[in-house]
Amino acid sequence: MSKKPFIFTFLLAVITAGTSAMDAKVSPDYLQGEWVLGEKQDCKSVNAKYLMMRKNGTLEMREGGLAKMVGFWELDNDNLTLHMLVSPGTSTGENPFYRDSYRYQYVTAKVVETKSDAFGVIIATNVDAGIQTLSRCP
Repeated sequence: MSKKPFIFTFLLAVITAGTSAMDAKVSPDYLQGEWVLGEKQDCKSVNAKYLMMRKNGTLEMREGGLAKMVGFWELDNDNLTLHMLVSPGTSTGENPFYRDSYRYQYVTAKVVETKSDAFGVIIATNVDAGIQTLSRCP
């Protein structure tokens, strides 16, 4: 899986969790913790895609047990920006520079709905993908 769709999917999930009114306020405290792309039951899947957001502003994206990206996150109102160092080998592109090297990438997403244990995101560069949901893992 290439890194760009992986990141976009996570950002979409972070920004939009549904279409009803917000039940929880988007804040750094709310975003802290481990989130899975999809529903809460996906937390138990060995192939799930996870986003860990820490209180100190750092993040880790994993697919299964392997870290694919690490970096920093920042929240400005309902806009979530991820600054990431992408690990080699996570891209399947033709260019060996991207395939075999660490590289910087950032994504900004709009948080559109939050609930106590899930939220949704829309990624600015991939609006056509729609709203993706992130669910809090226990």
